[in-house]
Parts: sequence; structure tokens; C-alpha cells
Amino acid sequence: MERPYQEKVVLCYHNGFKSTEFGKQLGCENNSMGGIASDSFGRTNIAGVYAAGDASVIVPAQLIIAAAEGSRAAIGVNMDLTQQGFLN
Repeated sequence: MERPYQEKVVLCYHNGFKSTEFGKQLGCENNSMGGIASDSFGRTNIAGVYAAGDASVIVPAQLIIAAAEGSRAAIGVNMDLTQQGFLN
């Protein structure tokens, strides 16, 4: 099966690992709370890099917030890939 586009995905699990350091290595900007800066769909300043949960919202670290942030980032990824598919 031919794929019109191929993306690479990196998932980071925050388990004592400072995800903002990984974000800095990718060139991501930080927000005022010290997390990775992102828009309402998890998009960072680097195209194709998304942040959610504890990576973007440092406090309060709650499961429900991380789940909601992950859902919004997944919607952002889906929208971007769908748009890319239509434009190509």
C-alpha cells in the first residue's frame, strides 16, 4: 500500500525525566510556567512537534489534565496530517 506521506512520531513519557530539556534539544520554546510552549492543539514552535500533559502544563500535575491535553494534541496532529494530505 502506498502512503501519500510518512511522519515520524516520538512519544515521551514523563517519569522523572525532564521533558522540557528534551523540548529544548528539539528547539521548542518554553512557556511562562517552564513547560514546553504550545497552542490549544499542542503545536509547538517547531513544525511537527507537539506537547501535552506534564510536558506543557507543569502544575498541577493531574492525570485528568494530562489526558485532556493529550486528546487535544492528538486532534491537532490529526488536523495537520489531514490538511497536509489534502494539500499534497
